[in-house]
Amino acid sequence: MLKNKALFTPTLAKVLESQGYLREAMEIYTHLLEQMPGHTAFRQKVAEMERRLAEKSGTGNTLPALFDEWLALALGYRRLEKLKLLHLQRRRQINETNT
Repeated sequence: MLKNKALFTPTLAKVLESQGYLREAMEIYTHLLEQMPGHTAFRQKVAEMERRLAEKSGTGNTLPALFDEWLALALGYRRLEKLKLLHLQRRRQINETNT
């Protein structure tokens, strides 16, 4: 996205991050991390940007978020199946009393 990598500084990344340009900030942090692989702060910033972008996209593409969504769907499905069974039993009772 950004072209002039000579301008890639931690300060620019912070400014972009504070203005909500998370992808651009992550691009800079990634570039800085490639230049200084042992720099843990840049590694943490890249992970933070990935997490924030996933949250911002609304998909919640992190494993815990996906698991929470799956669990909610599974429980909802289970409740729906119980309701279907209760409905079927009630219809049978009504049919038996009418005959």
